[in-house]
Amino acid sequence: MEKQRVASVFPRPNALDFTLASENGTNGRFRLLCSGEKAFRLLSVPLKNGKPATIAPGAAQILATDLGETPDNTALPLCFLTGDNCIEISGGNGKVVLSLKPFSLTFQKEDGKTAALLDTLMETPEGIRIEGVLTPKERLYGTGERFNRVNQRGKLVDIMSIDKWCKTEGNSYAPVPLVLSTEGYGLFYNKFERSLLDLGHTEPDRWKITAAVGVDLYVFVNSHPKDTLNAYSKLTGFSPMPFSWQLGIFVSRHGRTKELATLAGVEAMIEDMERHRLPWDAVVIEGWPVYDPASHDDLKTLVKKLHAMDKRVLVWEGCGRYYAREEEKDPFGYRKEYSVSHAETGEVLLPETDSYNPADSPNPRKVAFLDITNPKARAWWYDGLWTMLTQEIGIDGAKIDFCEQFPEHIPLNFYDGRSESGAHHWYPVVYNTLAYRTFTKNGKDGGCFSRGGGIGTQRYPFMWLGDQRREWRFLPAILTGLLSCSLSGIPFVTHDLSAYRPAEDESANPESKVFIRGAQMGAFTLNMQTHGTVTRPYDFAPEIVDIYRVYCEIHQALRPYLLEQCAIASQTGNPVLRNLYFHDPADEALFDIEDQFMLGEGILVAPVLQDTEKRDVYLPKGTWRCLFSGKTYAGGQRLENFAAPFARIPVFVLEGTESKTLPGVIAEVEKIIQASGM
Repeated sequence: MEKQRVASVFPRPNALDFTLASENGTNGRFRLLCSGEKAFRLLSVPLKNGKPATIAPGAAQILATDLGETPDNTALPLCFLTGDNCIEISGGNGKVVLSLKPFSLTFQKEDGKTAALLDTLMETPEGIRIEGVLTPKERLYGTGERFNRVNQRGKLVDIMSIDKWCKTEGNSYAPVPLVLSTEGYGLFYNKFERSLLDLGHTEPDRWKITAAVGVDLYVFVNSHPKDTLNAYSKLTGFSPMPFSWQLGIFVSRHGRTKELATLAGVEAMIEDMERHRLPWDAVVIEGWPVYDPASHDDLKTLVKKLHAMDKRVLVWEGCGRYYAREEEKDPFGYRKEYSVSHAETGEVLLPETDSYNPADSPNPRKVAFLDITNPKARAWWYDGLWTMLTQEIGIDGAKIDFCEQFPEHIPLNFYDGRSESGAHHWYPVVYNTLAYRTFTKNGKDGGCFSRGGGIGTQRYPFMWLGDQRREWRFLPAILTGLLSCSLSGIPFVTHDLSAYRPAEDESANPESKVFIRGAQMGAFTLNMQTHGTVTRPYDFAPEIVDIYRVYCEIHQALRPYLLEQCAIASQTGNPVLRNLYFHDPADEALFDIEDQFMLGEGILVAPVLQDTEKRDVYLPKGTWRCLFSGKTYAGGQRLENFAAPFARIPVFVLEGTESKTLPGVIAEVEKIIQASGM
């Protein structure tokens, strides 16, 4: 490893600039700021004629500006203490030691021990490289949506939104360059552009961040991950509070089936749900021709009928895609100037990203994308077309799909002159946030149901995980996706219940079994949505429908508790679905448990993720009561081969929580269980 040294320092009241050099020459000029309580920001400093020039805004600052907010560029006062071959920098109740030769930055805990050690910082024409040291027992969480593992230690993580379609490795619809360490620190690379996080993959004892753009790294030093997630949310935006119906049960089918694309099709679904006494809250009418005015009378009739039943209606939308017609023939007043164009050809029909998944379509489609930097385009789309759909026709929002498909591999022309750099992640976040604001305009309790994004995805509840098959191997992948998002600042996440696509080998994956085990887990998450081309819930055998109904009723009974815990998440950035590490970061026994989770502060869920009727369960510290048997257990122990008959999963309630709703909710759930005979 090439050793660096500090060549020069330039202290100021609220910043420390320094240059680095090595045997190969100067490695760049950098700036250290105190960005908040126990938080520091490290930036590249561009030079012009040998003097510091304006630093490009980071992702959080771009996002705030684009959404009409004041960007956070906090730089608190610093104190400097020069020692032997080092400078001690204090600010915001945090402390960093800059070692001069060789170079390193040591971010210290309150007790003076090392939280994070960064010892490589380079900027070259090819890009940047930041490196630090990992301790032997250190685990690393976050990085956005992941399906392979919650702990990303040892992984090479590509911060690139890619639809690998029913894969668990390298697949992420919402990558976030945020890492939480069990050593008490967090790293946030504040760029929308693609980056690569080497988390002990190449060298087991080192982490590395590489990218083609400049350094903009936040380092948070906190003993509990909740404080890091809070700091990240303050910077990139807290999630709005979901409405009650969003925490309910959704009915959806793949658009290719056309089952919910007509008034008659939706009415048939309603009859089936009522005949089987299955509760539900909203329908996603995927396949409905929303941009055909001829469908609007039926759509208005449907919305009126469902609203009278206290149900909600979401349509399908393609994240700013508009299949543009000739201007003079467009019924909504589309103009080509409203679309992003190719910077060289001027074409507005653009190919989707070059990372597009060919399993869904052999070739990238060409579509027109709304130019969200153009005020006239935004007014036409959000204040015109979508306000008409939500306020006049009355739909309650949209399922916003394909958020990972915006191109930045070709030169683009935006109205405001920005480049395509980082647009693959920036575009869906801004687009969805503006959509959410439209759906909630004038006091309407509407919402998004979106697939994908990046930094700031939490600004538009809900996100759903994307595509999986109805197979045993995807049940743990779904749970991993939920928990990895929760540890990446995205608190409101859901999924297609038990997956959306049939198994490749149905003999090895009996659908009724996989469906019920997935439904049991889903009942203790934030939202239950059935979707895809798999068997509909009411088409299973009666005994399967009966079990499913019970878990739907349990989910509905949890609503007051879910609302309470969501309010906490919205205010703090803390997740509702919690990896056990988050529940108690001081208990090392919890660090590698990825097949259990906490629902809020008081319910532990141990879903059955394979074809078995028993499993081991670890209970953290405290006193726990089994939801189904009522038996009490002391925490800090592993319950081996705990019974999990087909109709039940291990669920435990923690005694003595601060929740005001939990006792009443559990009493209602126990009544449902007793009535079911489980």
